Amino acid sequence: MITRPQNQFLGLLLCLLSTSFLMAETNHSQPLNKGISVFDMIYQDDEILDVTIETNLSTLIEERRTEEFQKGLITFNDKQLIVKLRPRGKFRRRICDFPPVKLKFPKKHLAAAGIEPEFNDLKLVTHCLDARYESKENVIKELLAYKMYQQLTDKSYRVQLVKITYIDANDKMGKIKRYGFIIEDTDEMAKRAGGKEYEQLNPDPSVVSTLDENTMAVFQYMIGNADYNLPMLRNLKMVQPKNGGELIPVPYDFDFSGLVNASYAQPNVDYGLKSVRERAFLGLPVEDKVLKRTFGLFKIKRAAIEKVINEQSGLSRVSKAEILAYIATFYDSLQEIEKSNKRNYYAALKTTVSPEPNADGAYPFLGK
Repeated sequence: MITRPQNQFLGLLLCLLSTSFLMAETNHSQPLNKGISVFDMIYQDDEILDVTIETNLSTLIEERRTEEFQKGLITFNDKQLIVKLRPRGKFRRRICDFPPVKLKFPKKHLAAAGIEPEFNDLKLVTHCLDARYESKENVIKELLAYKMYQQLTDKSYRVQLVKITYIDANDKMGKIKRYGFIIEDTDEMAKRAGGKEYEQLNPDPSVVSTLDENTMAVFQYMIGNADYNLPMLRNLKMVQPKNGGELIPVPYDFDFSGLVNASYAQPNVDYGLKSVRERAFLGLPVEDKVLKRTFGLFKIKRAAIEKVINEQSGLSRVSKAEILAYIATFYDSLQEIEKSNKRNYYAALKTTVSPEPNADGAYPFLGK
């Protein structure tokens, strides 16, 4: 049985959706965005985008185990679009005060608004924790991981930092204003990388691109992320090039990394880690010449990576300094490997674990 409040909510939402659809049809008469995806419209690169999402917030927050989508509206840059939402993820869906969200834009409504309908699935990384300062820092630090990886390869996800106002369409909860970021559609990322998503588990390592996998694995080592698994495609996607080339791994989901150092993150004890700040190298076995090439790439890109960190909007100076210091320990590790191991880089990397800072906050390689 539908109660009176539920009837009021459904009536309000249907009215809002009808208004939005009329606007979309009006846009269709003058298609300004033909060939542009919804993420292209959202993407502002280094700017922070103001976004409003209106939906039934209590359902979104409380019924987080559901796989059912609920209706809503999203507004940005004076544009309003119909969207469907549902909680997503596994660990964060369970432990976060506000779960991460999947955004699905109805293809017919995108087409009516003159927007490319093919890439209509986006992920929203939410603030997770109610604590304003900690949640903001965690969101921006995880966003940084994506932007740092972009300095190493264009076979990576684009992300957009957003300042979101959540409005309860049922008018039972107050507005929630928090930071988050949006990740582009996997199919769109794969197309930019020259292929399509490959979803079969346990890919044969012989058909995985050695250089791309090694770049990805060394990057995961740099940010202290042991929360991924190539055979199970855990927290990474595989792109199969259209020309039939080797599979390309593309990582995502970095909140368990030492770089982010979230309060809820847990170290991967399977690799003997006692802290998320420690590092374990999980890459496939490779010859020294491959690692030398990858080390060279990371050294060439160090200035660009540090520039991204220093110029990141919304992140405190203290957090920037901590991230730069943490990344510096990675580069010191590379230097130590190059100095002491002339032949077996892989074995040295597998046995190197970057320690926690000392009690006074200094890192062993850096001093105070």
